[in-house]
Amino acid sequence: MTKTHRGLQAVELAREDEIIEKAKQCLESCTQPESSTYTKAQCAYTYTLMGDVEKRTQLLEQLDQVAIKKDDKTHWSTNPEIPQDDPLWSNPNSADVEITAYVVLAMVSGEDPTESDLGAAVPAVRWLHSQQNANGGYATTQDTVVSLWAISIYSYLTFVDENMPTIEVTNDNGFTENVTVNPQNPTEVLVVGLPDIPAEYTLEASGSGCAYVQITERYNILNPEPEASFTLIVNASPIQCPPHPAPSFNLEISASLSDPNNEESNMAILIVQLLSGYMPP
Repeated sequence: MTKTHRGLQAVELAREDEIIEKAKQCLESCTQPESSTYTKAQCAYTYTLMGDVEKRTQLLEQLDQVAIKKDDKTHWSTNPEIPQDDPLWSNPNSADVEITAYVVLAMVSGEDPTESDLGAAVPAVRWLHSQQNANGGYATTQDTVVSLWAISIYSYLTFVDENMPTIEVTNDNGFTENVTVNPQNPTEVLVVGLPDIPAEYTLEASGSGCAYVQITERYNILNPEPEASFTLIVNASPIQCPPHPAPSFNLEISASLSDPNNEESNMAILIVQLLSGYMPP
């Protein structure tokens, strides 16, 4: 029984090695120029976990060539051709968040990330933070999970518990409040309510380390009054009234379209249904 068990175990291990080798062969296409940015970002993270420094470096160099760098932020997109004045520039899709998060994971998830690795990830981490919504998440569950995982790994590797930063929030009406990041709350979202709107607020930081500040403004607007697209007038005039055995009446229906541009309509269909028990003559 023992020999048989060991034999089965050896067969299973050999089968697993074969599967892994085939998976590695499948990844070889990631480095090809025709591979998408999304695929390269995932493969870069995969090779980082595998410890394949050569393939990881090759993919990160290719990704750097298509990186979108603006101000002090860097991210990657499935559609890098979007002009900077396009509304989509400030409202990227979920795939862009995922790609950027995978690149950050590839940079910081090695066995021993260097200061150069952590420094290279800073602009991408800034961009990921800038895209978070007021609740700390993103557009979908998938991009939220991947991005928060990347930010968490980066924060863990760069965390220091000495002389941590303090943020002082003030406004021109005399409001002042201090927020201090300390070893007891490094991952906690600290919220400061802004009492005066509108007002000019100033943020000053002291100490060392890294703290991200997000300003969220919520407001409601009245829904605009809907414009009627058509008018409908219905008049009923009796012909034979009860107790006549067959009561009847005339039904006059008048309908017209209300086009604010005064354009003529091509066709209009009016469907009239009578009450139960009545029928047209």
